[in-house]
Amino acid sequence: MSILDELNKLAEKLNNSGERTFGNRARVYQFDLEESGSFQLLIKDGKVKVLEGTPYHPEITLQLSDENLFKLLNDDSSTTEALKAGRLKVDGKVDFT
Repeated sequence: MSILDELNKLAEKLNNSGERTFGNRARVYQFDLEESGSFQLLIKDGKVKVLEGTPYHPEITLQLSDENLFKLLNDDSSTTEALKAGRLKVDGKVDFT
């Protein structure tokens, strides 16, 4: 499965969860991947959409390899592990208002 497929699977899971924990404003999370380039998750009106490239200014940017993103998405690694090992870098901050 490709990175795009994995991210779309994540968006579908979030969209179908029935929970609306995204806050009241639009948010953009960006993944800068070593092999596949950049992708963004746009969270707007309670829905998650995957975008290729960088059409929006992100709140948070995650920098990692494709392999490490696969591990995180499939629960084969934790964000804490990846951060401590230097396999994940995060830039920005989240405002949950």
